[in-house]
Amino acid sequence: MRVLLAGGSGLVGGLVLQRLIASAGVERVSALGRTARSQRTGPAAKVSDLVTDYVEPPSALEPHYDAVLLCLGTTAKRAGSAEAFRRIDHDFAVRVAQWGRARGAKLCGFVSSVGADAKSPSLYLRTKGETENDLAGRAFQSLQVFRPSFLKGRPTFNWRERYGAAVCETMYWIGLGPKSGALRPVAAESVADAMAGCLAREDDGVRIWHYRDIAAARSA
Repeated sequence: MRVLLAGGSGLVGGLVLQRLIASAGVERVSALGRTARSQRTGPAAKVSDLVTDYVEPPSALEPHYDAVLLCLGTTAKRAGSAEAFRRIDHDFAVRVAQWGRARGAKLCGFVSSVGADAKSPSLYLRTKGETENDLAGRAFQSLQVFRPSFLKGRPTFNWRERYGAAVCETMYWIGLGPKSGALRPVAAESVADAMAGCLAREDDGVRIWHYRDIAAARSA
């Protein structure tokens, strides 16, 4: 398989890239990023690091892809404004999906969020929901949408994320919130396992991955 990957420098995206490099079923990976990276050697040489502004497709894109995986993600605070956040989380993601689809990709994987809803009053959840809807309209044979809650395994400490994760986990154990456990924090490794594993699936249409599906992928 040939895979187009966006967001490979982030937490989940970096873990997904590791799995793609280790997979015998993946021949080539085009990893998009805003800055150049050092030359990869060994098994990682299957990765082509392509610098892009996410506006125009890099000239070095492969003529054909089997799948496009979207791990782009930020927050309005990190991006600097609501407009910049939406440009990254929505516009760039949909644009990369278009590049992959135009080159034959039949599968698209997207890291969204629990609670994603195009009608949500929350900018973050509304943007994720809008992106899901727009990806669904891009005629992929298979759209795999991953909706994790707070992520475990981040190397840097973020007290808001740790606090939110602790609250959600406590709510689950005392019987508050969805019985499905959708709000439970999940290991970033599990999300990466599920996303990389979806390349071998033959699902048609849209599949939404919630906590239990994602966690199960880690133990499979």
